[in-house]
Amino acid sequence: MRKSTLFFLLCLAFILGIAAHSIISPEKRIFESFVWYAGFLANGVVGAIVLCSRSSLGCASRRLKTGGYTIFFLALFFLGLFRYSQIISPSVIEVGQRKTFQGVVDALPRVREKTVAYVVRLSSHPTTSPGLRPPSPLGRGEGEGKILLTAEKFPQYQFGDELLFICVPEALSEYEQYAKRDGVSAACAFPEHVSTLTRPTASLSLRERGGVRATLYVVREKFESHLKQLFPNPYGGLLAGILYGDTSGISSALKVAFRETGIAHITALSGYNITIISIVLLSALIYVGLTRKQALPATILLILAFVLMTGAEASVVRAAIMGFLAMGAKGIGRLSKPRNAMALAGAVMLAVNPRLLKFDLGFLLSFLATIALIWFADDIAKRTLVRKLPKVWKIREAGAASCAAIIFTTPVILYMTGILGPFALLVNILVVPTVPAAMALGATAVALDMLWHPLGLGLSFIARAPLQYIAAVAEFFARFGAFHLQISFLAAFILFCGIVGGVYVWKQTGKTTRTV
Repeated sequence: MRKSTLFFLLCLAFILGIAAHSIISPEKRIFESFVWYAGFLANGVVGAIVLCSRSSLGCASRRLKTGGYTIFFLALFFLGLFRYSQIISPSVIEVGQRKTFQGVVDALPRVREKTVAYVVRLSSHPTTSPGLRPPSPLGRGEGEGKILLTAEKFPQYQFGDELLFICVPEALSEYEQYAKRDGVSAACAFPEHVSTLTRPTASLSLRERGGVRATLYVVREKFESHLKQLFPNPYGGLLAGILYGDTSGISSALKVAFRETGIAHITALSGYNITIISIVLLSALIYVGLTRKQALPATILLILAFVLMTGAEASVVRAAIMGFLAMGAKGIGRLSKPRNAMALAGAVMLAVNPRLLKFDLGFLLSFLATIALIWFADDIAKRTLVRKLPKVWKIREAGAASCAAIIFTTPVILYMTGILGPFALLVNILVVPTVPAAMALGATAVALDMLWHPLGLGLSFIARAPLQYIAAVAEFFARFGAFHLQISFLAAFILFCGIVGGVYVWKQTGKTTRTV
């Protein structure tokens, strides 16, 4: 077995361990963490002994080698189980009991049409004492808790504010399940007597305000304020969704239109979107006179600047990583082992936050779409009707990428949402090539507005054209409705395996035909 294949299988084993625990028991430990860790150590030691002893057994060592690799695979599988069980800790939040809570706003607020949602990390034990008396602090190892706090739009609180409030926690609704990826275990709607204990100010040090994370959020808030000033809704809401995944400013009707036409992913900032944007940026830089060697680092720097400018939230960083991997695999950066790079990236991101696989639909769709783009898109562009699309503005490439992504992500979408748009491929071909233009024009307009308002204002009127076009296309095709078909996890898994198998056979058939 080649070293590259072994590396891929070990990364895959770790991912499968996390997947197994998240599917079987996502919120409770199957066994204590030390059981899985012991399994990892035992299999690792046995595997090492087997592989070390095979060299003295001559030709009989091949079976031992295979057995040793299998044992190492099990070791990494146990390590994945161990890592997921680590994040499951006792919560101090008791659902259904009215208590006083004290905690810190732990992420950027999600502003909706009439309310604001805050992720609050508890810093003290909830108490049943009347009034706003501060509870006792949480000690190390005494459990943890995060609560999704929904409050009126005013007054608004900021990242780092310490709040004291009274409420009756409830279980997360179906819509609020996304918050579990951040460790949230309960929801609190419209609490009583919210008061602010501390508020970060400019006089506080960077460390006291939350370090680099707080600084990036300040940059994001400044960027967002200029965006709202330049782009009134519906333009501002759509641009914010495309740039950094904030869909709070998009109307409910437009969100439904995006879901039913299969382009909701453009407001999720996935690795697929970053890849398309990177390819268009690279082509534009080469067109204006830069060489490929000069254009590649320039493209990477522009994407990194964009990530920092939008607050460098975890979802944006993950999308950038997936996008860079896809760029390299497509020949832009000459990445020789895209399979291993994808497996390593997935393993690292899941090691940091194992909840992503179960509770973050955007991560899963981004991962599958990037795999499809790397493995499948070129064949679609060369061997299907997509090859008849024009190459101008990367329309053919966007069509092939959209087709590959839709094929690979359909089972997950049917399982999670039950919605499938009959014109999804056509709408993606019409819309996706304009997304980079909307992002580039919109972000540049905001950046110029930070320097001099008249410059940004002038460009913002031009940037509204692709935004209006995207909304108009979605609303037109949404009139034809969508298929509603909710399927079980088992059905989704079988369908996905069938798609992967069919694509593999189709690719191999194409290779055989070219050889003949």
